[in-house]
Amino acid sequence: LPASPVQAVLVFGISPRLPFDKSYQTFFQLVGTRIAGLLQNEVHRTELAQAAKRFSSLVEANPFGMIIGSLAGDLRYVNPAFLGTLGYSQAEVSAGQVRWDHLTPPEYSAADAGAVEQLRATGRCDVYEKVYLAKDGRRVPILLGASTIGQSASELEIAAFVTDLTPLKIAQEALRKANDELEKKVAERTAALEAEISERKRAEVSLRELTGRLLRTQ
Repeated sequence: LPASPVQAVLVFGISPRLPFDKSYQTFFQLVGTRIAGLLQNEVHRTELAQAAKRFSSLVEANPFGMIIGSLAGDLRYVNPAFLGTLGYSQAEVSAGQVRWDHLTPPEYSAADAGAVEQLRATGRCDVYEKVYLAKDGRRVPILLGASTIGQSASELEIAAFVTDLTPLKIAQEALRKANDELEKKVAERTAALEAEISERKRAEVSLRELTGRLLRTQ
């Protein structure tokens, strides 16, 4: 185990004045049980500390968003990557000033209600798209999937992984504009070709009419 302070019970010896009877045996059994309990607690604390360290390393280095909160709407943890996206600080989250239901525009309340119903029924919800409002008012499109991880007081705790869809939406919008521009240029070129063809047809008709008049005058 890593070096750490450990509670212990020290037994220095057995009194020669007292017989090693059942009372002494019971005493040593109690001492042994107490020592085993202290060691087990220390191992458990060490495992919890290691698990917390691994968890922190995972979520803080994760480029995707991760949030922990409850179905009631409060948020208890938001990893740094997503905090930066939303523009809030961890202190604001810890103070209860950031809630996922307040971050969500009203038009997504039905989608959230469906996800909450799934979480209560099955412990997970289907991945779905929605929007969060950043601190500066920006609308941040996200892809969200969540599952229950426990229960605090009378409310279920949830963990959700969040992907910021802003780069994808920007790319989609750029592609849409490019397609619109291409369609516009194609339509303009098509109209120009049709006008050119129509002009040529009119020129051909005029030429035939002129030729006919010349032949009739001869």
